[in-house]
Amino acid sequence: MFSLIKAGNGGRASKAIIKTHRKRILNGGKGGNGGSVYVKGSHNLYSLHKLHPNYRAENGRNGRKNKMNGENAKNLVIEVPIGTVVIEEGETIADVIDSKEHLILKGGAGGAANTNQGHSTGLKLQFDFKLKHMSDMAFIGAPNAGKSSLLAHITNAKPKIASYPFTTLFPNLGQFSANIKLADIPGIIPGAYLNRGLGHRFLQHLERTRVLGFVISATDNVAEQYNLLCAELNHYNNKMMKEKEKILIITKMDLVKDLDLDSLPRDLKILKTSVHNKHCDELNIYLTELT
Repeated sequence: MFSLIKAGNGGRASKAIIKTHRKRILNGGKGGNGGSVYVKGSHNLYSLHKLHPNYRAENGRNGRKNKMNGENAKNLVIEVPIGTVVIEEGETIADVIDSKEHLILKGGAGGAANTNQGHSTGLKLQFDFKLKHMSDMAFIGAPNAGKSSLLAHITNAKPKIASYPFTTLFPNLGQFSANIKLADIPGIIPGAYLNRGLGHRFLQHLERTRVLGFVISATDNVAEQYNLLCAELNHYNNKMMKEKEKILIITKMDLVKDLDLDSLPRDLKILKTSVHNKHCDELNIYLTELT
């Protein structure tokens, strides 16, 4: 999401002079500094929907006679979700991984009193804000794999759930416990790494999660679907796939009797669930032990 942001201008200085019969006394005040712009991470925000297209910091006050300096303007602090990356012309300006303030635009300096040194104008730049959620586990799967239903069942999240593909258009976050946060990533289709479907817009969220939870319906060819999803993610970020822990969560177990899992990797942890029968014990135990 793009925002056009301007730092505050510095205030003008005063060149006031007191003339006496003996000398001239410089009596002007310097201008105040313009407001700088910061971004700050907030644990209470989960999307960039509240971000405005335009921001403007306050200007510094002008200096006055009797050596009265202009007041510095207040800084503008823009709150964003933890995990936001701020980019300007392709360069990362701020990587918001905590609640600290990150300077992205410095305000203009106020003019120096009684000199020809004028005030400076605050820069006006366009920034690209991208959110890479920081979660403990991300649910990854094809459309209608049951990710949203699973998230709603084991967390406090209330995602939109329907029987048609791409019900989830934005990542949904849910709190499993005080320390464990889960993310439901919109459905991945073949070619997602080429930016097809919802593409890179949401694949990037996986870079900020601890565990990749592959969610596949028991009614699908589980091994084939798992290999397809892994192939997409390997194309997108092979390093991420090598480094992150991966588990397989099979949903809709109430709809099948037999399941062939022999062709899956032997070291892959497999958890079976059924939201319909309220059977998510294996997943609940895994998340409880996740530290």
